[in-house]
Amino acid sequence: MVDLHNYPATSSVKAKLSNWITLNNKCLSKLGIDLTKEQLHELANSTANAIEKLLWRFKERVEQIQRDSPKRMATEEAPNSNNKLNQSFEPGPNRLE
Repeated sequence: MVDLHNYPATSSVKAKLSNWITLNNKCLSKLGIDLTKEQLHELANSTANAIEKLLWRFKERVEQIQRDSPKRMATEEAPNSNNKLNQSFEPGPNRLE
């Protein structure tokens, strides 16, 4: 989950870079997507195809997690238990689900 208050709206490249670094450290790295300094600078500078490359990697990672998910569920708790995968939740304000 992403708390939007960590990412202030900005037009400065320096602040955009800070936002990308925060997203990389708090979210993307936990998904196994670690961006290099060069990639972060390309994203902050809106370099052609930089965001498309990241979104493609993100899509591939989500698909991999979805493929692996049934394998993990079979080895974890029963389907009707209270594990994280089965809990419903309400999104809070300023959160991106």
